Amino acid sequence: MTRGFSVYLDIMRIVACLIVAASHLANLRYSGGSLYWIRRLDLGSDAVVIFFVLSGFLIAHTALKEGRSASHYAKARLSRIYSVALPAILFTLLIDRFGIAIDPSFYTDPFYIDAPTWKVALNGIGLTSQLHDTNLRLGTNVPYWSIAYEAWYYIAFGIAVFTRGWIRPILLLCVAGIVGLPIILLSGCWMIGVGLNWAVKSRALSQMPIPMAKAMTYAPLLVYIIALRIGVPDALQHVTLRVFNLESLDALGFSEDFTWDSLISLLFAIHLAGMYRLYKDAPETSTRYEAPIRWFAGATFTIYLFHHPILNFIGSFPAYDASAVSHVVLMAVATIVVCLLIAEVTERRLKAWKCLFNGIFARVSGMFSPGIKTASQQIT
Repeated sequence: MTRGFSVYLDIMRIVACLIVAASHLANLRYSGGSLYWIRRLDLGSDAVVIFFVLSGFLIAHTALKEGRSASHYAKARLSRIYSVALPAILFTLLIDRFGIAIDPSFYTDPFYIDAPTWKVALNGIGLTSQLHDTNLRLGTNVPYWSIAYEAWYYIAFGIAVFTRGWIRPILLLCVAGIVGLPIILLSGCWMIGVGLNWAVKSRALSQMPIPMAKAMTYAPLLVYIIALRIGVPDALQHVTLRVFNLESLDALGFSEDFTWDSLISLLFAIHLAGMYRLYKDAPETSTRYEAPIRWFAGATFTIYLFHHPILNFIGSFPAYDASAVSHVVLMAVATIVVCLLIAEVTERRLKAWKCLFNGIFARVSGMFSPGIKTASQQIT
């Protein structure tokens, strides 16, 4: 992967993250109606799909490197998820309590789901909040649902890569039975990212003519705009209702638009394939913007998981006026700033989290195989 393409992927992470945050800020309770067009277009949900594709691509890119073991893979995934997820669960539980103390009426369904603390913590840590028809929201942490999807894709991918023989299909079927239909329906979006990783390593993509690469880069955006314009998402929802013989898409949870999401994933993957080819011939030189892009991208996971509880907390202040533009701007800025500060102890300290899980794995391994020296194993 060239430096230019790597930086571009970070830009996509930043853009997707900010769109998700903006889509939540666009709720009437936070910004009156000034930003509601973002919600009408459902851009936030579309941006989450971008994360799925990027996740599948990057996980495949790192996991399929020579010398990577199942142990390396497990420790790397656990460190990446829990470096942000564990603090996010604790933070959400605490800030929701403070917000409820300020204005209980502001913490209502669907922005806040009241559930016992033990249940929220258990489902959050266990990543079980979206299994089958559970669909349990962790307090005000709306975005956490996608982590409860992706974590199971990590597990299934690890099984597919690191197991052999008859045990592989059996374990994959077990995972499918555990997670249920909604998570399975969106797995295609993640797998498209895995497919993109295979494509960028192929000789055919590397030798693609530049005009074709430019067409692949820009055409998906045009198709996306046209599809929104002519109402393709709504049409696909009707198809889903008929195919699954449902009266409502609520039974599919966050996968209700899986057909549209799959189309977006494919379009985005085509776009990235074109960009990869264009960047392949670009000079390997740094730009003055690379450092800030890398720095901000290093906080996107934190922004994603922390922003909504913060928005809700600020919105509960008696003095907050959603119709005042200045208040909305201050809310947005304050939320991002707080998230950037939190990132200093979450994903920006990933090495420390890796060391933690490395130690846990060493102890567990030592319990079963005392004679094996595992303490020196490092996450790569």
